Amino acid sequence: MKQKIILLVALLSIFLTGCSSEDENNLVEQGKNALEKHKYSDAREFLSQALEVDSADENARAMYMQAMRMENTDKYKEQGNYKKAIKELEFLEKIKGGSSTIKSEASNLKKELEKLNGQYKQEQEERKENAKLTSKKDKRRVERDALNSIKREEPKKEEVTEEKTEEKPESKPEESKPESKPETVVQEKPSVQETPQNQDAQQSSQVQ
Repeated sequence: MKQKIILLVALLSIFLTGCSSEDENNLVEQGKNALEKHKYSDAREFLSQALEVDSADENARAMYMQAMRMENTDKYKEQGNYKKAIKELEFLEKIKGGSSTIKSEASNLKKELEKLNGQYKQEQEERKENAKLTSKKDKRRVERDALNSIKREEPKKEEVTEEKTEEKPESKPEESKPESKPETVVQEKPSVQETPQNQDAQQSSQVQ
C-alpha cells in the first residue's frame, strides 16, 4: 500500500512538473514574439511570469533584459537624448543569449543613433559659432551707432553755442561826453546917455 502511494505521488509530481515546464515554455515563446514585435511591455510581462515558474531560465532572463533596454532606448530616442539611447544599446549588446533578431536590430539602431548624435553635435558647434559671430556683429553695431550718435550731437552743440553767442547783446563802449565848459557871461556895459554936456565934451575933444 505504501509503495502504491509513493508511486502515485511520484507520477503526480512528474505530471505537475511537465505541466509547469510546458506553461513556462509557452510564456517564454509568447514573450519572445512580443519582444520581436517591439511590444516591450507585453514581452516583459510574459517573461516575468516565465521566470516565476523557472527562475533559472537564463534565456527568459536575457530576453527580459532586452525588452527593458529597448524600451529605454525608444524613450531616450523620442526625447532626442541620443547619448543615453546609445548607452542602453551598448548594455544590450553585452547581454548573453536572448533574441538574435533583437541583437541585430539593436546593432543597426546603434549605428543610426551614432550618426544622428554626430550631426547633433555638429549643429551645436555651428550654433555656438554663429552665436559668437552674431555677438561680435552686435557689439560692433552698437559701437558704430554710439560713434554716429556722438558725431550727430557735436554739430547740434556747436549750433546751440552759436545761437547763445548771437543772442547776447554786444557791450558798446561808452561815448565820451564833451566836458562842459563854464559859460562866460558877457556883461553889457551900460549905455551912456548922451547929454548936452557930453556932446560938448566930445566936440571939444575932437577940436583938440
